[in-house]
Amino acid sequence: MSLQEFLNANPVDGITDDVPVSYRFVDKDKKPLLFTIKAMTDVEFNDLRKACTAIKKGRKVEFVHSDSTCRRLFGTR
Repeated sequence: MSLQEFLNANPVDGITDDVPVSYRFVDKDKKPLLFTIKAMTDVEFNDLRKACTAIKKGRKVEFVHSDSTCRRLFGTR
């Protein structure tokens, strides 16, 4: 069984975790800052991808973002 077959057979939904992304991101006490990550469904991923890309002249793909897209990604804090 390939890795892709394994991942397809074992979908992960609804998992959220706080992880250190890099030890360069630290607070005033030198503790690593934690970033919240979550698993996305195929539908969520495709919706977000469509919202963040624009097809320009000559089939050139441009990555764009807006405040509403950032709020969907990162929440409103």
